[in-house]
Amino acid sequence: MANKKIGVGMLIIVLTFGLVLTGCPDINDNNNGQNGNENGTGEQPNGNGNGGEQPNGTVRSTKLYDKNNTFLGYCTFIETGTLLIISPKNYMYYLGWDGKLQWEAEMYFSGKDGSGNPYLVASYLSRSYGLIILSHKDLLYTPAEHDTNGLPKNVDIMPTLLSYYDSWSGMVNKEDDPDHWAWETLEDEDQKAYSVKTISKADAGIPETITLPLKVTFE
Repeated sequence: MANKKIGVGMLIIVLTFGLVLTGCPDINDNNNGQNGNENGTGEQPNGNGNGGEQPNGTVRSTKLYDKNNTFLGYCTFIETGTLLIISPKNYMYYLGWDGKLQWEAEMYFSGKDGSGNPYLVASYLSRSYGLIILSHKDLLYTPAEHDTNGLPKNVDIMPTLLSYYDSWSGMVNKEDDPDHWAWETLEDEDQKAYSVKTISKADAGIPETITLPLKVTFE
């Protein structure tokens, strides 16, 4: 079945992977997850309350549920491979249609083999969001500090960073591979980073178990 663009006028589209979409429109994806609520009658995740406002004055939002009708959060971005979700506790995270968390795994550490303090380079996509969650070795991380604008607080990349991890290279120690592109990127672009800290699924508002198929609704 060919992919089709989702619009407000479309009632129900059944995709090949078994997902049911109910009237899911294009939505603004530049929000930061503030002041959202589950019932869809108050302010939306973009914090201004009018992103989903309809001509009759009612407020609607695009929500994600699993098979058991467990509310997973608000959809801010939807594509074939992934969804960008704001959880009920206002944390933004990536979720695959298979129900598994996805992540930006390019992380630097102040110690060898991923030990010490973890950092994420500020130029990555999550730099734009103050509530992003990323994962590394089955741990969830979120920015440790925020600036006055609610964005992750940047710090200068320290020359003492000793290891780097991504899902392609695995773990790379600086002393073992000083010519790895990760170190060259830092030196060439004079990168900044922000520190991250671990967070539990419960604190992030993400269920321990997500039952397929996923369901997106516009309510």
